Amino acid sequence: MSLTEQLNQGEQKVQGIEYVDLYKVYQGPIPLTIPAIKQDRRTIADGNYILQKRLRELQLQSEQKPWCYNYLDTPDLCAILDDLVKLQPNSPFLTGIQGIIDNQIAVSADVLASGVKDMQLFPVTESATVTYLKDGEENQHPVNNVILLPYNGISMALTPEQFQAINAEEFKRENVIHNRGMKQEEIVKDGRVIHPVWKIYSPEIVIPYVNEVFKHNKGYNANMGFWLPSQSDQAQLRALYLDGLGNRSRLNGYGGLGDDYAQLVGVVENVAEGDAPKI
Repeated sequence: MSLTEQLNQGEQKVQGIEYVDLYKVYQGPIPLTIPAIKQDRRTIADGNYILQKRLRELQLQSEQKPWCYNYLDTPDLCAILDDLVKLQPNSPFLTGIQGIIDNQIAVSADVLASGVKDMQLFPVTESATVTYLKDGEENQHPVNNVILLPYNGISMALTPEQFQAINAEEFKRENVIHNRGMKQEEIVKDGRVIHPVWKIYSPEIVIPYVNEVFKHNKGYNANMGFWLPSQSDQAQLRALYLDGLGNRSRLNGYGGLGDDYAQLVGVVENVAEGDAPKI
């Protein structure tokens, strides 16, 4: 059974011109698959959405836990420069991707504007023809008003000034616990999320999720670690992904954008959980 079929088990179909699955898994390089998700009128499940689904499976003690036991990529950004790190949930740098052209990722200028402090640092290209991946086939489409960011198959690159313009809190990697599993009290203490990385997600989800993960993985005293890519003197942008429970629900910032095995979940737009309106 495919992961798409697993995620849709027990979910109501959504009615449009025809009944469609609420969830669809898009596997392949992230810059190539995001345009297809948007063309399918779906939004990308971010970290909050995935963690909420995982929490529900754990609380209900579901026999099958596809959200919990599969790694899933997110549109949440991990950006590094030297010893600095910025994390941006549901980042316009990722959700605004239109495709690839000549070793560059094309990002919608209109979308990106909501994620940076100074758009003047990001020159706009008026028109281009970019490549994307749909149903395993490469396609091309024309796009307008895009920002072209260098891409090496692993990460997008920014100048130091562009990195500083990312509208997200900045921290030094040595000031946060990373590259190892954490004890429960290193993530949540006195009813509050204290680890700055897990703080990017809703505490209403993270706090009970931490409890459930440690309860489920009771054979381990360390879970939910945060992994970073190696330090770099060039600003690099990647997408965070969540490992499954078998890997202790780690949050990873080192995955390559061009990974053929990246898995994004597209959710039918404007559908609240449990509802199935016409689209």
